[in-house]
Amino acid sequence: MTDTGPHVLEVTVRLDGKNGTITTTLDSAPLYEWAGPVADLSQAKGWKGSPPGSIAVGASSEGWEVSEVKVKRIEEKEK
Repeated sequence: MTDTGPHVLEVTVRLDGKNGTITTTLDSAPLYEWAGPVADLSQAKGWKGSPPGSIAVGASSEGWEVSEVKVKRIEEKEK
C-alpha cells in the first residue's frame, strides 16, 4: 500500500481439531490464506509474546496505525 487512506483488514481463524485455517482480506479482496496443523504455527523472532488467550495486532513496518479492532466469535457448525 502506498496511499494513506483507511483500509479494512479482516482476519478469520477457524479451528478444526488439530488443524486450522487463517484467511485474510484487505478491503474485501483476498490477501492471504493458510491451512494446516496448528502445531506448525509459531511467532516470528523479534515479536514480543502475548499471554495465552490474548489477541495482539502489530505491523512489520512503520507508517501503519490501527484505528479500530472488532472481534467476534464465529458460530460453530453443528456436528
